[in-house]
Amino acid sequence: LDYLMEDNGLYDTYQKSDRDLLVELITGRPSESNRRERGWMFDIVSNSRNSVDVDKFDYLSRDAYYSGMKATVDHGRLMQSVHVIDNEICFLRKEVFNLYELFHTRYNNFKQIYSHRVGKAIELMIRDVFDMADSTLHLTECLETAESYMSLSDSLLYRIEMSKEQELTQARALI
Repeated sequence: LDYLMEDNGLYDTYQKSDRDLLVELITGRPSESNRRERGWMFDIVSNSRNSVDVDKFDYLSRDAYYSGMKATVDHGRLMQSVHVIDNEICFLRKEVFNLYELFHTRYNNFKQIYSHRVGKAIELMIRDVFDMADSTLHLTECLETAESYMSLSDSLLYRIEMSKEQELTQARALI
């Protein structure tokens, strides 16, 4: 997080306590004092109590859109019905069907998208391409620092595909 904040000129904008809170929110590991005072904030980002959080709203909507499936969860309605009670995120009782639909959609996505045999085959092939290219492109080294990790993108497959390097012949052939 420090790298991202420095790289975008935001580091001095936030006090250390604010930066520490952001790290705790992102990792889902609150300090004891933040858990007592701001537990509801952690429920928004990474809800370990019931798994209803904005991350789930985001990926279920995005995956439904890009897979052509119809999303039946009304995230906006859920957000309108949210209340903080005793330091926890709570939803109105009348939203129970919408909450059931959230988990039903997640289940369907796992059955129909994430575990689909074609998607799994492509995932394994891409992993093999990256394994073959690692000795030349040093991809695993890019995982060591935030700065080098941020240099990775979807263009990596295109780079391998268009490469003329002899060492990438096997990886290119698999693409």
